[in-house]
Amino acid sequence: MIDLVAVPPSGSQLADWVELNLVVDGADSVTRSDLSRAMGLEPLVDEPPEAFDDFDLDDASVAAEAAVRFQLHADDAANVSIGDSTINDAIIELEERERAMNGHSPYTVLEDRVEKKEAGTQAIHRFLILLAARLHYGIGKELPANQPAILFERLVAVALKNLVGNGRRFGWPHREDGLEGNFAEASKRLAMAMRERTGTNSSFSPSTKSQGLYVAAWHSFWDGLPHQIVVLCQCGIGKDVEDKALSLLVWEDIIAFSSRPLKALAFPTNLGEWNEEKQYQQARKCGVLLDRARLVGLAKDEDLSEEFRQEVGEWCDLAEGQLPRGTT
Repeated sequence: MIDLVAVPPSGSQLADWVELNLVVDGADSVTRSDLSRAMGLEPLVDEPPEAFDDFDLDDASVAAEAAVRFQLHADDAANVSIGDSTINDAIIELEERERAMNGHSPYTVLEDRVEKKEAGTQAIHRFLILLAARLHYGIGKELPANQPAILFERLVAVALKNLVGNGRRFGWPHREDGLEGNFAEASKRLAMAMRERTGTNSSFSPSTKSQGLYVAAWHSFWDGLPHQIVVLCQCGIGKDVEDKALSLLVWEDIIAFSSRPLKALAFPTNLGEWNEEKQYQQARKCGVLLDRARLVGLAKDEDLSEEFRQEVGEWCDLAEGQLPRGTT
């Protein structure tokens, strides 16, 4: 099995470990016993507490030995208590993720185990969990730096297209429209695609890349009028994801949207890593939060082109080989 990223892990880290072993490492199921073993919850002493009943506690050396053993039993009880709590947190987290995946989950949570499904978004989930592992385990540093970010943005464009109606990757480099070094023209083409007017700010330096916009999505109504639903999405696969905050004021000068756009932030980790207050504050700053579970719920493997799936699979094969195994 794949090693835990930390011992002792948090409930969210343990849930990620379950997903990695099911989706990446090929396990058919992960039981509660597997979770206990992975956390190192082996008893420190084998004898039951009643084994001490015949100890002569008036003998100082015997009493000292008994005190040590009693402490080991107390430590065992504490470890089991902490371990059970973490395992329960992980199971609850996995249940919440399964619900968020909207029927696309590659696993199902049962009473005593988490079991892999035959169906499900295996390719998409594998890619996203490996992107999260790239962050948590530090793998993939030798792989091309831009490739996973570009693949992720393309996937987010597919997910938002399914949610809203139209989606386009706007990120740099290798922009979908082919306009690598011409932000002004690229933003004009985006406005035309959305049937929106260009804004007052049309002068940009040659070094301008994307102004924080990675994916644009919009839903046009049947009358063809431009006042519509627009989503401007940032994407982050690194540790700086919490610091991202797209400026609507900047983009409303670039494109004169007839209706104020929604903001969104997409990332391959899970919302369960943040407490409720942090989620609230992040959503206030960044807009709709699209984590791994929500993205899996929005896109199916068959939504991806064969070429795209092949690119994703090749990156996953390279990243998977760098995961630490063998000590868990």
